[in-house]
Amino acid sequence: MKVSRDWHIDGLPLPLTVGTGITFEERGLDRPYPETIEAQEAGRYNRLHLTLTFDDLHSERYRRYGSYYSLTLARGFDWLDSDYDSELVEFEALGFRPLNRYDNINYRLVVAASSNSPFDYQKYGIGGGSSIRRLESVDDRGDARVFTNIEYVFAYQKHPGVRHSLFLDSGNIYDDFDDIDLADMHYTIGTGFRWKIESFVKTDLFLDFGYDIDEKAGKLYGGTSLPF
Repeated sequence: MKVSRDWHIDGLPLPLTVGTGITFEERGLDRPYPETIEAQEAGRYNRLHLTLTFDDLHSERYRRYGSYYSLTLARGFDWLDSDYDSELVEFEALGFRPLNRYDNINYRLVVAASSNSPFDYQKYGIGGGSSIRRLESVDDRGDARVFTNIEYVFAYQKHPGVRHSLFLDSGNIYDDFDDIDLADMHYTIGTGFRWKIESFVKTDLFLDFGYDIDEKAGKLYGGTSLPF
């Protein structure tokens, strides 16, 4: 359950959106899991959420511009009948900066940490086409993550709906917040292709190739929704 409203602050061009909510989940295991499925804990948990969002993103015909920031704080309380006295902090920043009529520098930063995650479950993963391209999304899990994406996107003047991307992804997963080490990061580089198909509700068709510098291996990703 979520409730939100705008919060107008002098000096900001747009209001902050303040959201509050509560999450409740209960799991019961009536029989043991099959050996082929990783067993999970039974129990119940709750979390009260507070989210602050500043959304100043805008769309042109072929690209976006502006900024987006989001901060989420959540707390689970055992005195509210939760089996997990848990905490969660998540921060995300997005930026889309036009360089000229056709080209952009885009970036994303994500920092997140969770303590005492419910059901003995490590909260975060990393990798795949939407975070660190070339890393497998299920290889590492933990209760803290940091990752960044930065890309230079350039378009053809005669065909501005067709664009190319050069990108750098970096980040890692850690057991908990105290283990975050910015010197211990994965780095991948790559190039991508974007095509704005306006006849299909302005769909962005993309194809990205990410190359892992350490592993010296690459992987291809494709889809109809841009990574960020």
